[in-house]
Amino acid sequence: AESAKKILEEGGIHTTILEDKFEGVPIQEYGVAARFRLNVEDRDFPKTTKFLADKLKKES
Repeated sequence: AESAKKILEEGGIHTTILEDKFEGVPIQEYGVAARFRLNVEDRDFPKTTKFLADKLKKES
């Protein structure tokens, strides 16, 4: 999630990383592997899709 966040922020896209929790407690406390979500602001979603498509074309 951190790597993806850095790449998207290079494109000027605001992101946040959230840890999955159950009733406010990190899920690894219940014996489940920690999971994280990379969230993109709704207003940045169209910009994100274009940025990632351009990045994929460049790397292909």
